[in-house]
Amino acid sequence: MSDRHHGTGRTMTLPPLPYVAHRILLATLDERTQAQELAEMLRDEPGLAARTLAAANAAWFAGQPPIDDLPTAVVRLGLQRLRVLATGLLVAPVFNPQRCAHFDTARFWRHAVATGFAASQLARNARPPVPDTVPGLAGLLRNIGLLLLATAFPVETAAALDPTLPDADAPLAQRLDDRLGTDHHRAGVMLLEAWDLPAAVVAAVDDSMRDPQAAEAPVPATILAAHAWAAEAFEPDWVPAGGLPREVFAASRRACRQEWERLEKTGALMAGKAA
Repeated sequence: MSDRHHGTGRTMTLPPLPYVAHRILLATLDERTQAQELAEMLRDEPGLAARTLAAANAAWFAGQPPIDDLPTAVVRLGLQRLRVLATGLLVAPVFNPQRCAHFDTARFWRHAVATGFAASQLARNARPPVPDTVPGLAGLLRNIGLLLLATAFPVETAAALDPTLPDADAPLAQRLDDRLGTDHHRAGVMLLEAWDLPAAVVAAVDDSMRDPQAAEAPVPATILAAHAWAAEAFEPDWVPAGGLPREVFAASRRACRQEWERLEKTGALMAGKAA
């Protein structure tokens, strides 16, 4: 693990990303990576391969004959789903926010995987289309800094999340900054830079993303919109956000709504809970 300082002078321990996880994450960002290539990488890590199979059966193929081999799971999942699923399964075990009261791990991962899936869909339906590899991963990791703070500083983060305190209506970033001297956006940037992830992914968690007018490229706008839309469970009357045209949401809505129940189950699996 590496230690980093932030505004308060505190030292925050940054959990390392295992080599295998880093290699697979970079592969998911490469548009040239095919599903079978990703399956071969997953097979090199038996524990991850087993979790991928279990998640595929529980979340995506419940009620169908169980899949017991990775290549079949890869074909049935498809590359977009596999990217989100594998990334979440790689990253989730790195953190342990159990000591942080008011932090709902299942809710966190449900929103994360929904944001990743929606970001991919919105990118695909944008005009002109945006390659969906970066938006999918960046959407999933959008709030990774909150998970880091809940693990590293559980008491202070719990206070920031406490709905009974007087400042509960203030923006989350402000509540965290008041108690820790940093917020989840800056903590996420620090972590993803330490993990040596591409700049396009790191930019997705930057606090400038909160202002859609500050987004100079379609990828940040797509992730910001997906993050807000997923929080509303892809409601059909959602008002477009992030500066994206309404027709982009309309083109993505059906796929996202159809996937919602599966995404909920996947979030529960990431949190280590029964779906």
